[in-house]
Amino acid sequence: MHWLSDFRKRLSTDPELERAWRKTSFWALLLSLLFCFPLVMWVLFALQHEIQSYLILVPCIAAYLVWIRLDRIPLESGGKASLSLALGAAGLLLTGAYLTSLFAGWPFAQADALAPATAGFILLLGAGVCAQFGAATRSALLFPFCFLFFSVPLPERALTLLEIFLQHASAEATQVLFNLVGLSHLREGLMFRLPGITIQVAQECSGVRSTLVLLITSVVASQLFLRSPLKRAGLILGTFVLGILRNGFRILVIAWLCVERGPHMIDSWVHRQGGPIFFALSLLPLGVMLWLMIRAETGRRRGAILAPPSQAQ
Repeated sequence: MHWLSDFRKRLSTDPELERAWRKTSFWALLLSLLFCFPLVMWVLFALQHEIQSYLILVPCIAAYLVWIRLDRIPLESGGKASLSLALGAAGLLLTGAYLTSLFAGWPFAQADALAPATAGFILLLGAGVCAQFGAATRSALLFPFCFLFFSVPLPERALTLLEIFLQHASAEATQVLFNLVGLSHLREGLMFRLPGITIQVAQECSGVRSTLVLLITSVVASQLFLRSPLKRAGLILGTFVLGILRNGFRILVIAWLCVERGPHMIDSWVHRQGGPIFFALSLLPLGVMLWLMIRAETGRRRGAILAPPSQAQ
C-alpha cells in the first residue's frame, strides 16, 4: 500500500491538485446520491437478468484498472471547460430522457429505461473529471472511463437483434464444423436433420452472454498486454469470431452425443449446464492469440532496438 501513500503525497505537494481531487470526489458522491434510485435498480437488474449479469462486474474492473496504475497516473490540474460542458450536456440529456420516461409512465422495458440513466451517470462523472484535471490525467483515465460504458444495459431491441445475429452466425459455424468432422446432416434454415434427431438452433442458444463476457475479457487483455491499436482491434475482432465458433462447437458436441448416444442427450447437462465449460475452453485459443500478438510486438520492439542506425551516404 506504499504507492497509495505516495499518491496522497503527490496530491499534498500541490494545493491546486488536492483541491481538484476533493472537488471530483465530492462530485462523484453527489452524483451517487442523486442517482441512488436508478443505481439501485441497476444493481437489482444485473443480479436478476440472466444474460446481462456481467454488468455488475464492469465498474469493479474499471476501478481495478485505475487502482493498479494509480502510482503511474500523471496528476495535472486544470480542466477543459468545453469538453466538460459537452459531456455534461450529453449526460443531462440522457438523464432527462430517463426522468421523462419515469414520470410520464412510458411503457419502457427496464433495460430501456436504465440504459440512458446509466450512460447519463457515466457522462456526468466524466464531466466532473474533465472540469478539474488536465490533459495528461484525462488521457490516463480515458480507457477506464470508456470501459464503464460496458455497464450500460443493452436495450431489449438491441439485445434481441444481437441474439438473432449470433443465432444465425452460430448456425453457419455449426454447418462448417459438421462438414469438417463428416457428421451426416441435412440443413433447413436453422434446423439440422441428423440421424435419429432434428436439432434447431434456437434464439436462446445464441450464446450471447458468454460472447459478451469473452468480448469484454479481450478488451481488458488487449489494453493490459498490447500496445498496437491494430493488434488490439484484431484481438477483439478475433475474439468475437471465436465466440461464434465456440457456440458452433458446443452445438456440434451436443449433436454428436445425440447421434452416438441417443436423442435423450439433448436434455443432458452438456446442453443445460455445459455453458461455463465451453466458455472456459474458449479462453485457451484466446490466450494463444494474445500470446502470439505479444510475441510479435516484443520481437518487433527488440528488432527496432538491435537494428543498427542507417548511415548517411
